[in-house]
Amino acid sequence: MAVVAVVAFALALLGPRVDAARSWWGDVWPAVDAPDYSALVVRAGPDTLPAPVAPQSERPTPGFEEQAVRLRPAVTAWPTDEPYELLATWTASDGTERPVAWSPCRPIHVVLNPDGAPADAEDQLVASLGAVSAATGLEFVYDGTTDEPASGAREPFQPQRYGDRWAPVLVAFVDALTHDGEPVAGLTGSRTARLGDGPGVRLTAQVRLDRDSLAYPSWSGVPGWVAVLRHELGHVVGLAHVEDPGELMYPEAGLRSTFADGDLAGLAVLGAGECSSDF
Repeated sequence: MAVVAVVAFALALLGPRVDAARSWWGDVWPAVDAPDYSALVVRAGPDTLPAPVAPQSERPTPGFEEQAVRLRPAVTAWPTDEPYELLATWTASDGTERPVAWSPCRPIHVVLNPDGAPADAEDQLVASLGAVSAATGLEFVYDGTTDEPASGAREPFQPQRYGDRWAPVLVAFVDALTHDGEPVAGLTGSRTARLGDGPGVRLTAQVRLDRDSLAYPSWSGVPGWVAVLRHELGHVVGLAHVEDPGELMYPEAGLRSTFADGDLAGLAVLGAGECSSDF
C-alpha cells in the first residue's frame, strides 16, 4: 500500500509501503557459491553514533552524513535481458522516469533486534548487506543491536532512540507474520519522500522475518531464512516482485539465497540514484 502524507517543509512522505514474501519449498535451485562481501559493511561503534535527543521537529535536520559525491563507485549495469521491477519511480524535469532510491552520498544504517533471532543472525545480516552493497555500490553501516520492537506503525524519525537522523533500517524476527490475512515469511515496510522537484529518496525501512523461517532447510550451508532476508533487503533498496521463479525477487521464496541476473540488473539501477541533501 502507498499512503501519501504531507508534513512540514512541503515534504511528501510517499509511504509507508509494505512488501511481502511467501514461502514454498517444492523446487530446489542449484547452489551458487557467492563471494563473501561482509568486509564492505562498516560496523559502527557506540561512540560513532548520534546521541539520543529530545524531539524538536517532525523530521531530522536535513543532510545527516550526506557527502558531495557518492561514497562508493557506481556498479556497471548488469548485462542481461532477465526481468526486474522497481517499487517506485519519480518523473524528472526532462520527462524521464527514475527510481526512488537511496542517496549514494550517505550510508544506509541498519540495526538488528536480536529477540528470537538465531545465533548467527548478525553475521548473516552483515554478509547479506555486503551482497547488496556489492550489487548496488551503496554503503551500509551496521549499527549493532537494538531493543526497538518491530511494529506495523513504526515511526521513521525516533530522535529519543537514534538521535537527530532518520531511524536506521530495522531487521527483526516476529511470530505469526501475516499480510492481508495470509501468512508470509517476510515483510518489508519502507518510507520514501520527495521535496519539490527533487529526486524521490528512500529514508528508512523495516524488515520483519517470521520465526518459522528459521526452520526452513539449508542449502549448500546457507540457512533457508537467509534467502528470505536477502529478498526483503531487495525490497529495502527498491526492488519489486517479478514473475520469474529463477529470480530471488520472485514472491515465493525457494532455496535460492543469491541474487540472479535480473535482480542484479535492478540493483545496479537502484544504486545509481541521485544524491540528496534535502533530507
